Amino acid sequence: QLYTILDMCRAFDRVFKEHLDGGRPGGDRIYGVFDHQLPAALKKLPFDKHLSLQNVRKVISEADGYQPHLIAPEQGYRRLIDSSLSYFRGPAEASVDAVHLVLKELVRRSIAATE
Repeated sequence: QLYTILDMCRAFDRVFKEHLDGGRPGGDRIYGVFDHQLPAALKKLPFDKHLSLQNVRKVISEADGYQPHLIAPEQGYRRLIDSSLSYFRGPAEASVDAVHLVLKELVRRSIAATE
């Protein structure tokens, strides 16, 4: 029984690898998510507005006040970075969800091909 189970696991592994490597259809959709879907979503983000000179001045002055600094005002930059990273969350989560769906489908196909 152990040999049969290990043999089935090896067969599943081989079929799943073929899906991912391009020997069988389906793995190219994962590449499409990272090559087309994610860059297109990132290009739509309003970074030019968010990182405009006026907005950067406003965020830094609100975070650190109107006092001269000998070094860069850290709190203001941290707020800029945090708010910029929050823009990435939506496209990144959508990409993860899309890849997850593709992988679940590939697992189902691999199981069916293994039986």
